[in-house]
Amino acid sequence: MTRRKDFLAAFASLVFLALMLVNAAPAAESQSLTKVRIAVATPQLGPQYPFATLPIAMGWFRQEGLDVSVVPGTASQTTVQLLLAGQADLGVLVPETGIIARAQQGASIRSVYPLARLSYTFAVAADSPIRTIADLKGKKIGHISLGGGTVPYAAQRFSEAGFGASEVQSIAVGFGPQVGEALKSGRVDALVGFTSLWSILRSSGYQFRLFPEASWQRTMYGYNYYATDAYTKANQAVIAKFGRAVTKAIIFAKTNPEAVVRIFWKQFPASAPADPNDPAALARDIGSLRGQLADMNAFSRKLSYPWGYQDRGKWEAMQQYMFRGGQITKTVPTSALFMRPLVQKWHDFDKQRIVQRARNWR
Repeated sequence: MTRRKDFLAAFASLVFLALMLVNAAPAAESQSLTKVRIAVATPQLGPQYPFATLPIAMGWFRQEGLDVSVVPGTASQTTVQLLLAGQADLGVLVPETGIIARAQQGASIRSVYPLARLSYTFAVAADSPIRTIADLKGKKIGHISLGGGTVPYAAQRFSEAGFGASEVQSIAVGFGPQVGEALKSGRVDALVGFTSLWSILRSSGYQFRLFPEASWQRTMYGYNYYATDAYTKANQAVIAKFGRAVTKAIIFAKTNPEAVVRIFWKQFPASAPADPNDPAALARDIGSLRGQLADMNAFSRKLSYPWGYQDRGKWEAMQQYMFRGGQITKTVPTSALFMRPLVQKWHDFDKQRIVQRARNWR
């Protein structure tokens, strides 16, 4: 009887110890991961940001030994402030804001990983008499935020049309349905936006007409991951791991956009429709994501495309166009605008395996 009690007591101790070890495992794992905070220049996350949310949902950051969290932002200027204040390690922002911060304000930040091309353009109501950029002189122009990249872009287009940004009224209209309402109601005469925004507005039933893009913008960067000089210098290994997970997300997203939307809905239930099988909601979010991927030229890129590569010539062209347009009054060495790309490390994985996983996702 005594032996049986001793055995049960020993067994109970082993079970208790095992449970303690199991419960301690996540904490121990969390302590062994490198924490990385990323800021995304939007007040509202959506499935059109797979380079930020998908690697978290799929566990790719954790597989790389990273514990990644998303820091809320509102615009590119906010992202710059978060980076400089040490409240974010990496952040998505538009290069125009990055160049202004670096060249004009002396901020020690640089592009780490380019994501998309510059896809901004103007939109007016379908029945608007406004036909050209020149017709926008004296009009009310809507921007998602006055701290984003649409502001310097618009200024450049106005300059090319022969007038200055001070000759229009710039209005922040926010993000979401209110953007379409601002145009529909006449609160603004035109909007400045990007492909995924137009996709969202179309799926919501708004009618509008887009102006052609400027020829020079097709080879320029639209939004990139940024970090401070100090962070890039001290964390090359972390950036290599981070970029590898981001590259996986891009390949997965271009292969199966619907899977990305459904994964996002599961990841962020508050952003999901009440009915996960709602065809209108699915079409809206897939359209938004496909618009973003189109801005990234994702569908036209081969599997071997070197995501993350940064072209010195593009950076020089961007800085010069901003200098000519008056957004900056001085320039910096081109090498100060971007980090040496870690393409080989960012692509050190089996890409075909990611493609198959995306195709087979259920």
